[in-house]
Amino acid sequence: MKTVLLVSKFNWDAPAEIPYVFAKAGYAVDVFCPADSWLSNNSFFKNHITCSIDNHEFLTELAALVRRNKYDWILLTEDPLIELVKREIKEEDLLEQLLPVKNNEARDILSSKIGFSSYFQSIGIDTPAYVGFQPGVNDFNELDSLQFPVLNKYDLSWGGSDMAISHDLKELQNTVKNLPKNAKLIIQEFIEGDDIRVDALFYNGRLLNYFAAKVLSHTKDQFSYTTRRSYFTYPELTELLTLIGQKIVAHGFANISFIRDRKTGIHYLIEIDVRPNTWIAYSNFLSKNNFVYCIEHLHEPEAPGFIKSTLKNNKAIEIALFYKDIRRAIWAKDLKGILRWIVGWKGYWRFLPFYDFKLTKKIMYEIWVEVGVFKLKKLKQKLGFIA
Repeated sequence: MKTVLLVSKFNWDAPAEIPYVFAKAGYAVDVFCPADSWLSNNSFFKNHITCSIDNHEFLTELAALVRRNKYDWILLTEDPLIELVKREIKEEDLLEQLLPVKNNEARDILSSKIGFSSYFQSIGIDTPAYVGFQPGVNDFNELDSLQFPVLNKYDLSWGGSDMAISHDLKELQNTVKNLPKNAKLIIQEFIEGDDIRVDALFYNGRLLNYFAAKVLSHTKDQFSYTTRRSYFTYPELTELLTLIGQKIVAHGFANISFIRDRKTGIHYLIEIDVRPNTWIAYSNFLSKNNFVYCIEHLHEPEAPGFIKSTLKNNKAIEIALFYKDIRRAIWAKDLKGILRWIVGWKGYWRFLPFYDFKLTKKIMYEIWVEVGVFKLKKLKQKLGFIA
């Protein structure tokens, strides 16, 4: 039986259903993560190896585990975890096994947005023009090569945090002055166009399959996590994704964002997170050639190459993430969004995680703690029971 090690340290909820994907594909799944983490709250792993919270001890334990067991696949499931491994581990053989980008010349894309833009521009893949910028170090005159509007981001960040669009220099100056002094930023041209999100699977640089979607809902603003998507057949990206996978030697799942310029039709590469996301497990609703199928047949003597990602009935398919979307709807007081789940609009009940009681219990508990307990406290305060 093939084996996979899934690794979590920062308790992100994104990989919670990834053990299910590999177990359905016939793998024995080990999870290396803290006690009672999202990654261990499911019924589809064989072994839960509890890790230390301390960074140094965690990396020492991970190195020993990887050297002791010859896993067929190792996936780091969080961006800050990938950054920690890349920054702290010095042994090249370990980095080769652990990092999801096997081309060491492309490793900067894992921990630096400046490194990301620099690398892809150097190999001729379209990505927005940019300038590295530090308040108090760089002068705004150095941004003369950019056209407004522009987007500012921290060079090292994840989850779409602390981004802002500036439509002219004055607006940008006002934005930057409120940021920490000497913060390392990337100032990037903001491309007006269609946002295309891609879930992809690579194996040693080879593109196995991908699914493209447009976003229907975000948790907060346009840079935050997505909670509802409409997936559609989009073969136009096959050649570009194949090239990207080959260049960086991508290995594992990837979440990729493109902007298609409405005037030129150019697909600008905006972001790649080479790690699993929550949407991966839902490819089962999209096609018989889903990610489970790809993994299941990967090691066969006549393993399929790229599998054309035509959706069922070749029609757009709407998918929503219950845990993320119901919280979004409650906090936003989106009654229509709440009703979608109550009435099972467009088959939404299919996306409830009832296939796994352990995961369902975890989700309901987290929703209760985040929303129910908070609202009860607010009600008690309003009624005067809490000072």
